[in-house]
Amino acid sequence: MRINLYTQQSITQLAASKAAQSTTVISTVLQPGRQPKDATVTLSIDAVTQSQAASLYGAFFTGREGFNTDALALGAVLPQATSSSTGLSDDQVSQDARQRMDAVYAAMATTSNPFSNTDQDRNSLFGSLDRRSLLAVAQNEGGLFSDQEQASAYSLMGQQQALATGQVTGPQADALGLKRVEDYNQILTLTASFLDNVSDAEKATSEWKLARARSAGVSPTTTKDSTDDALAKLMISMGLR
Repeated sequence: MRINLYTQQSITQLAASKAAQSTTVISTVLQPGRQPKDATVTLSIDAVTQSQAASLYGAFFTGREGFNTDALALGAVLPQATSSSTGLSDDQVSQDARQRMDAVYAAMATTSNPFSNTDQDRNSLFGSLDRRSLLAVAQNEGGLFSDQEQASAYSLMGQQQALATGQVTGPQADALGLKRVEDYNQILTLTASFLDNVSDAEKATSEWKLARARSAGVSPTTTKDSTDDALAKLMISMGLR
């Protein structure tokens, strides 16, 4: 997997080119005892261009036929958007995520191809989870999730950030004509913008604080103490601690 960056302009232009295609994004909501295609909910987005951009990124989160992954794609455009976690407490978010994932496992078990942790099955498993729900899985909130599930959730969150800052390429990116940007300052700017728009729950994590500080230009040094000191000072100046 190569690393590169797309310009925000190129993403906006590509999204705008889909203006006539749709004005809403629908995400499958998995409820215990229901098949994945049985229930839908409109995601928390307003602007047409936002839904178009989410649709654009869907190519990077393809799932098994019959399983919707719109929430994953939307997380790359609007990390603060909610669907699965809307109106839920932190404890409820993790419980809801567990129920949704179990419903996917159960649905796949009724077919000739049970869950196998391929990319498509992984995307299908997490396809209805917004970024706040992904975080609950990644951090094993409530001790409800396996090591594999935690790693997969972290990977998907990283993929969302990579897409938002243009740091992933491949056949899908080439087909869409997403362009590479070399400017390091622009990379930092896009990263900071994405991190500033995640949920409050994510902003409370040490991982977010470190990533946000680095996006402001703090580089690791060979001495842990000096690195920590530099990060601490920057976080204080940014109001992060």
